[in-house]
Amino acid sequence: MHFTIFTDCNAIRATALKKDLHPRVARWWVKLQDYDFTIEYRPGSKMAYVDYLSRNPLDKVCTKSDRFCQEVLNTPDDYNEYQIKNDLVMTKGQDPKCFVPVAARLQAMCLYHDKSSHIGWEKYIAKMREELFWPRMGQSLKKYIRNCRQCVLGKSHTGRRAGLWQRGERPSSALDVWHIDHAGPLVKSHGCTQLLVVIDGFSKYCSLRPIRKKSTEDTIRALSLVFEQMGKPRRIIADRAAAFTSLTFQNFLADQEVQLHHIATGMPRGNGQVERLMRTVFNLLRASLTAENEKNWDIHQMFCASLLTQD
Repeated sequence: MHFTIFTDCNAIRATALKKDLHPRVARWWVKLQDYDFTIEYRPGSKMAYVDYLSRNPLDKVCTKSDRFCQEVLNTPDDYNEYQIKNDLVMTKGQDPKCFVPVAARLQAMCLYHDKSSHIGWEKYIAKMREELFWPRMGQSLKKYIRNCRQCVLGKSHTGRRAGLWQRGERPSSALDVWHIDHAGPLVKSHGCTQLLVVIDGFSKYCSLRPIRKKSTEDTIRALSLVFEQMGKPRRIIADRAAAFTSLTFQNFLADQEVQLHHIATGMPRGNGQVERLMRTVFNLLRASLTAENEKNWDIHQMFCASLLTQD
């Protein structure tokens, strides 16, 4: 008698088409040649009823003792969206879902997660929601997988990783360490589109200098004016922008006998003092500038600097 086998294991179907098989697999396949059958592949999402047979059935005693199940069993007219099937509360529709009582939820989560090789929480939640339901189900599933001991100890974690805390060197006096960065682009104001932000690490004294663009020449010109006004620091900390990593800029600071330190790429918190200052500067500019005078921000930035440092 000819029959058809539906399976979600595509490797079995591929075995029937291979010419060269591993000897052990070939012996298994020879034993099946006495039967007249064909193999067809079907995705696992369309064979949920087969997966259900490999799982333990829910305890009917737990279902009958659950308060929600008792309400549905006793007053079915008040719960039209549910139906009673084999003493189980299920939703109506083409794809009915089974209600899981409180006493059986831990067992159900264990079967779907622990017995499925500890799959990720997105697949785990999606798979359970295809067949089961209960109130605030997503919160319960996330809490369970967050506290799964095997997942916590055995899986490698992806995404952002917490870096090791390192306490930076504290400046001992003014003109010891400066933090610099560019802020912009801004609306063109008298030919300027950027701000060179300079802050002293010890006194928190800052200076804002409008520049035309983030070029090495404009940066050196603005920084020279800051040197004339405030003096020269021992060291300057900057990010790896092209203007700060250029050989011309490095030679300029070397001639001024100023050390240059670049922070790591993609780590703006390494220059956190100036990053925090720029947020304050932008807030002040947004609050003080309007559509009529937004093209005069290079004048208003002096007002912002006076509020910040009495510059």
